[in-house]
Amino acid sequence: MSEERALRITLIRSAETDWELQGRIRGSSDLPLSSHGVEVLSQALTDPPEIDVIRHATDEASKATARLLARNTGARRRKLIGLEPPNFGLLEGLTMAEATERYPTRSRIWEENPLALNPPDGEPLNVLAERTGIALERTLSRVRTRSIAFVAHPLVIGVMRLLLTDLPSARYHEMEAAAARIEHFPAPDGGMESILIRAAKLGSE
Repeated sequence: MSEERALRITLIRSAETDWELQGRIRGSSDLPLSSHGVEVLSQALTDPPEIDVIRHATDEASKATARLLARNTGARRRKLIGLEPPNFGLLEGLTMAEATERYPTRSRIWEENPLALNPPDGEPLNVLAERTGIALERTLSRVRTRSIAFVAHPLVIGVMRLLLTDLPSARYHEMEAAAARIEHFPAPDGGMESILIRAAKLGSE
């Protein structure tokens, strides 16, 4: 337990693509970073955190963010299966206003309890929470360094934030609004196995 508590976990959202800048919903659509996203991330890394290893999702935005992070920190990076972006189905590419007009019930669910959302023709977000929890628990249980960073889609990072703090999914928007681009957390209370228990609850509270 002492080794777990000494571990520092860093969460970093993938930098913005053009869709985020346009206010469009981006999930599994694999887009490159925008020049603005690279610039903002570079500014955030002028005083880079101490990181030993980086585990990143397989989408282009996450890979590009991880490459820039590795260049600034000297950390070793490797892709991690299980952190893939959400598949928002028919919501992909819509603005929030368009999504609300076409899918008012789902829009209400997103506002009240995000991880209870089942996007039309997409991946239920409680399923995303469970696969993210499995990837996070397996990685943290095997890590042998004192600091590890995860880079992924903002929603996946938001799920990891809830898993590490044991907060309900109804707090997602509140936590997201207050989140820094680079966040640090200790190992979770209750040990790494508690992550799987928390992941199973998200979206059903």
